[in-house]
Amino acid sequence: MRRTHRLALLPAWAVFATAACAPGFGPCTSRTVVAVPERGPLHLLAFHDGVDQFYLAEYEPDSPKAILHAPDGAQELTQQIAASGTKYAGGRYMLWTKGRDILLEVDGKRVEGCEVSGAQEILERCWAEGHHFRASGNEPGWHLETGPRGTLVTADYGELVLRFPGIPLEGLRDGAPILREADGHVLRLRTTASPCLNDMSGEPYPLSVAMELDGRTLNGCGVLLH
Repeated sequence: MRRTHRLALLPAWAVFATAACAPGFGPCTSRTVVAVPERGPLHLLAFHDGVDQFYLAEYEPDSPKAILHAPDGAQELTQQIAASGTKYAGGRYMLWTKGRDILLEVDGKRVEGCEVSGAQEILERCWAEGHHFRASGNEPGWHLETGPRGTLVTADYGELVLRFPGIPLEGLRDGAPILREADGHVLRLRTTASPCLNDMSGEPYPLSVAMELDGRTLNGCGVLLH
């Protein structure tokens, strides 16, 4: 499976990757060009090793640090000097990127076949549409996207679509209980800062998410889109 983490120096791309959609994020909903917001790049990069390991790189804006979410946990990386592209290293990992070219080393050994995953397309589309948080889960498949303009919840593999008021970024960061109501429906949400693996694809994410929708509890993983 693959994991994704994005480095601060990696620019967000308006044209989405053509890689296969990541199982944990459901079907790709857009392969069109989306205007990039002026607020800066998406500081996330989701990629995989070409076989079955997924990674998520999360770059801290204006910082030499990045966090690599991998199958064996999260590792803080520090930016290194590189002749070209962007290079980070820490613990067992070295990650180098230039555009959409990726080089990952684990314990000094190159991981072959690394490429941007389908999750990156979905995260970039969500970010470009103005959302600052996305979460998803399985059995039954669901996902939630929220930003200043509102919260969209799609559940039961797309059969149920509900809209609620937006959720402030601060509430998602501090893990406080969140309550939203609209048209007779009730949404309760809580995030926990702990590594979370999608239980179908194995994709790693920084937040565990518990969503209660009209009394039904759905669990999954989430990520802040800064």
